[in-house]
Amino acid sequence: MVNEFVFPPDSDLLTRHRLKYAFSSAILLITLVVVRGTAQAQIPAESSPTPIQTSSVTTAQPSPSESPYVVDGVRDTMAYSVGRSLRINGTVKDGAIALGGDVIIQGNVEGDVAAIGGSVVQMAGARIGGDVMVVGGAYRHADEKPIRREGAQTIMYAGYEQELRNIMRNP
Repeated sequence: MVNEFVFPPDSDLLTRHRLKYAFSSAILLITLVVVRGTAQAQIPAESSPTPIQTSSVTTAQPSPSESPYVVDGVRDTMAYSVGRSLRINGTVKDGAIALGGDVIIQGNVEGDVAAIGGSVVQMAGARIGGDVMVVGGAYRHADEKPIRREGAQTIMYAGYEQELRNIMRNP
């Protein structure tokens, strides 16, 4: 003999499923709003583009309409940029990522470095302490042997750079 507590009526299952779907959708929407807000909060108010000294690496120069997000000094958290390039002049302890732009390292990154829709460019004398991951770009270094942690890996998928850059900049 089976009672309704073991197998609830179909309407209760449907109601629970709808509530679970609505709750999941609300959490996803809130997460997207928070991520968008934090990405906007990191954009500085400067309007003129900062020139980049590229030494022997000529592909690190951003487009004239783009002003990269510049990290100077020491930063204990992860450095990131959305929709434009990221230039690290100082030290970043927790890694760096750019979505829709290049990561240009002139200083020191102790963690991993990633770029989606852009490239990772390691300037002369710059150091990367972790792995390098690139989707839709390339990993370039100015030194003959880049300064990296022993055993660090490079993962690169070099296709569709411009398409991924456009998607990240104009979702």
